[in-house]
Amino acid sequence: MQSRLETLYSRVHMMLGVCKSWPRAIVCLLGLILILCGMSCGGTVGTAPGTATTTSVALTISPTTTTLAPGKTVTFQAYVSGSTNQNVIWSASGGVITQTGIYTAPTANGTYTVTATSAASSTASAVAQVIVNSVTINPIAVQVTPPSTTVSYGTQVQFLANVTGTTNTAITWSVSDGTISSTGLFTAPSTTEQVTVLARSVANPSITGSSQVTITNSGPIISIAPFTTTVAAGATVQFTATIANSTNQNVNWNCTGGTITSTGLYTAGSATGTFQVTATDVANSSVQATATVQIVPITVTLSPLNTTVVTGQTEQFTATVRGATNPGITWSASAGSITQAGLFTAPATAQTVTITATSQQNGAYSASTSCYVVSQTNLFWNFEPNTNYTQWSGSSASQTPSGVYFYGPLSGTSAATLQLSDLSPNVSLTLDFSLFVIGGWTGLNGNPFTVTVDSTTDLSQSFSNTSGDNQSYPNGGSNAPGTSATATNSLGYSFTGLLYNDATYTIDLSSISHSASTVTVTFAANTAGTAEWGVTNVTLTANPGAKPPAKLVAKSATPAVSVHRTR
Repeated sequence: MQSRLETLYSRVHMMLGVCKSWPRAIVCLLGLILILCGMSCGGTVGTAPGTATTTSVALTISPTTTTLAPGKTVTFQAYVSGSTNQNVIWSASGGVITQTGIYTAPTANGTYTVTATSAASSTASAVAQVIVNSVTINPIAVQVTPPSTTVSYGTQVQFLANVTGTTNTAITWSVSDGTISSTGLFTAPSTTEQVTVLARSVANPSITGSSQVTITNSGPIISIAPFTTTVAAGATVQFTATIANSTNQNVNWNCTGGTITSTGLYTAGSATGTFQVTATDVANSSVQATATVQIVPITVTLSPLNTTVVTGQTEQFTATVRGATNPGITWSASAGSITQAGLFTAPATAQTVTITATSQQNGAYSASTSCYVVSQTNLFWNFEPNTNYTQWSGSSASQTPSGVYFYGPLSGTSAATLQLSDLSPNVSLTLDFSLFVIGGWTGLNGNPFTVTVDSTTDLSQSFSNTSGDNQSYPNGGSNAPGTSATATNSLGYSFTGLLYNDATYTIDLSSISHSASTVTVTFAANTAGTAEWGVTNVTLTANPGAKPPAKLVAKSATPAVSVHRTR
């Protein structure tokens, strides 16, 4: 360092000596300052050779080489060194690449390049190679059955093609001579020759399967009957074989999809599909014939399903068998009894019974349903002494002086409510009862007698024992007050001087839509003065049956009603 300063000092001294005037001295001084700046900034001035440093940007890419099928993608990565700016610009000679490095190969085979260029330095780049190659792997195979056969002039042979490796199993048939249908039924020509039967895959027409057929008018020829047949699983078919041009008629039988006896009796297995029965000449094993068997499933349908039957009552069941040559059904019931015509008689106790219809052709095929046997709910209240009527609320049961027992009497806005649970399965209710109208009741001025079932009004009817009231009843009769009842004081109530009598009306409400196991029935009226009323001989029946569609379950506001007046 000291030698460098000494050298600098001598140079300055020399420059000042040369300047010899102040203007020139100032110029020399400026030069000196530039020299000092060069030394302080690390320039090459006064720097030893080999000590200068420079910065360069480098870039690598991954993967450097890859092979893709047309249209497939791969993601490239680029790594930048020598710069804090890691951004790159992607480009490709073929295909498409995003600026995130996702490359999509073109549809054409070939070799392409992918280039990554540094955003910090356009001279820094890296190149990868992409080989696009459409490699065809064809797993499709076609096998023709029979693979070879010998037939005589004009004989027909049914060929089958089994296509694997694709969901599209369709094929097209062709022959070198003779004719063949779209279903593979070949008809031999009337010439002695070798004929090729070809089955071509529709999914890939380059894939074929073939069979060789020898056409002859001499030598043994086997014919099978039936040539094609369709049977249900478990059914039997008798096959026969005839050998032309031979005194030996013995054949060996073989089959798929079932079993076959030495006499040609074929029994279909449980698997469905297309199978073969083959007859081979015992004297010449090269002479064969093949028939086809289509095995279809047996289906048994049963109706009605999941029905309800009252103990001791009957229900008619029906069954249909499809796919079997024998449509016969064998019926059975886990309880009760059922005829072979399907007429079921329910047992005497409530329970769930299984009804089964079984195919007579193949006992492995059947259909079953549940039949719910119930004890019908049938309740009766006449309010006699020692009768339990705790389900009722409103008023207590009473006895008139004449010995009639009824629930009441009720007056004003009082109501009699019946609450029941544990009803048997049902689709409707039937409600019968007797209504007592006592004293000077008039219901024609907006105060009718009503019956509601689970809050739905099933009866709203006026009743009157008051002079001057005329009324019509649902049964079409009319009542002149004071003349319709049995007799004055018949219920033990006497109201002297008024034109009315006590009366009893019998009311039947049938087909009240209902399906729940609980029910609330309310009897109500709004009476005034001396008017009172009550009910007796109340019968409620829960009617079972097959459940109707949901839209029919709703209660009907207008059930069948009949009103009978007791005179």
